[in-house]
Amino acid sequence: MNLSFLGIGNSGQNQTEQIKTPVSEETAPKQLPASSANLKSGQVISGEVFAMDGRDIQLLLDNHQVLTARLEQQLPMSVGQLLSFEVKAFQQGQISLRPLYANLAQNPALLSALEAAGLPVNETTAEMVHSLMKEGMPIDRSSLHGVYKLIMENPQAGAKAIVQMLSADLPVTKESIAQFENYMNQNHQIQNQVDSLAGEFPKLLLDLMNEEGIGKAMEVNREILDIFSENAQEEVLSFKEEGESLIKPEENGQKAERLLLEENPFNKGERKEGIEGKQADVPLTKAEGEKLAGQLRNLGLSKEAASQIQNLELSIKEILNIVKELSEKGHENIPEKAWKALLQGKEYQTLLRMGVEKEWLLNPKEIAQKGKIEEFYEKLNEQTSKVSRLLESLGKTEGHLMKGTETLRQNVNFLNQVNQMYAYVQLPLKMSTQNAHGDLYVYANKKNLASKEGNVSALLHLEMDHLGTMDIHVALKSGTKVNTHFYLEKEEIIDFVEKNIYKLNERLEKRGYSMETQVSTKEKEGGFLTNLLNKEKSSTIVQQYSFDVRA
Repeated sequence: MNLSFLGIGNSGQNQTEQIKTPVSEETAPKQLPASSANLKSGQVISGEVFAMDGRDIQLLLDNHQVLTARLEQQLPMSVGQLLSFEVKAFQQGQISLRPLYANLAQNPALLSALEAAGLPVNETTAEMVHSLMKEGMPIDRSSLHGVYKLIMENPQAGAKAIVQMLSADLPVTKESIAQFENYMNQNHQIQNQVDSLAGEFPKLLLDLMNEEGIGKAMEVNREILDIFSENAQEEVLSFKEEGESLIKPEENGQKAERLLLEENPFNKGERKEGIEGKQADVPLTKAEGEKLAGQLRNLGLSKEAASQIQNLELSIKEILNIVKELSEKGHENIPEKAWKALLQGKEYQTLLRMGVEKEWLLNPKEIAQKGKIEEFYEKLNEQTSKVSRLLESLGKTEGHLMKGTETLRQNVNFLNQVNQMYAYVQLPLKMSTQNAHGDLYVYANKKNLASKEGNVSALLHLEMDHLGTMDIHVALKSGTKVNTHFYLEKEEIIDFVEKNIYKLNERLEKRGYSMETQVSTKEKEGGFLTNLLNKEKSSTIVQQYSFDVRA
């Protein structure tokens, strides 16, 4: 997948052992309930480590009471050690603590590195050195000063995030830091961003109509349709110059309809015949289709084309292209109230929103087509840039649409940067009944890369409304043997997957593969980028051509 178009860690020792010391009933420390601890966020507390299990810790306080809490990050420590923590939050009755740099400062290697570099010892520098050591990166004077300079230039990011980006060979900029944090916090999903933005285009037209009149709204509506149908423009102009028209007189209707629906490349692959009552992909009721057809008839649409719209026989793209054609005619005899009725109607607003979603989301069938993912991201990058320029020309630089579009464009650019190092890509999917999010990356054991019998593996992460979160690990052995393991969030989905897995087996067999499948439940883990970076410490990414994504 080549999209070239565009802090405190575990010491490695087992920390799960509980230390039990015999005590009498008189001297035994008492458990301090979280509800009665009377602690506030930001408060600093100190105590002796009484017991620990991973990130769960019990602190013996000065009042001989034990406070049970959970660390935000693991810390190398031992029972009996005196440590200081900052109270971060109370979540579901549990206290969350953040280790202070004073604990890290007890590390002689850390102190020596900072002293040799001539840097101050504080929470930021301690976390910086510790993160560098955890990532196996150099902590010489030159390296520390270089990283420290980046941290000081980007105070909005923590030292740990900066070090992780450097370790992953990602550029450290204001925009990339924001996207990196989005990925680490699982706020990165293009599908969610598109869902939020698509409805902003109809709102923009309504705002312009109220602020500058219907004429400006019509102009911007045409520009929006141009952005999302640019590939069709040349063909549209070619038959327009020949004198063909979608408008009355009625005798031209049939010919114009044929040219629009059959020859226009904007509509290829989108046409759905209205045979035996089969409807197109228009999300309208029969009554809404009839109302929309009437509105377009008032704008000059032929009777034949309006009949197909009324019967819901045309696709979303086909109808939007009709609106685009009608708006380019510039008929002086058509009253502005006819255009106002269309742009204000929920029918057209629904179609425009869905049209944007179809452009900015992937059809699952496209994923297996060579080059389609790259083509999709090229289009997404180009269209978001044009939308930003349009909004700038309108002076709409502070609204949700502008900010969201810029965030989406930066997400695509960051994804391109990640893809230079890792064969990872997001799959924002437009399903038949829902939108869904997917992540895909391909990896392999580097020892097997040179061997013909080496394994190539992939992870497909899906988030579905009804099936929940799914992690599908796939291993391709000897070119034809496929082992899959479905990790499901919901235990009740196991029976459903096992009952229907034969369909996948049959499809793979037709492609020359044999498959073995396991299904189990799995608790949610950290962010997808976190898991990817962790796996990269022991794996080497391979290119897409080494793995058949259709499998």
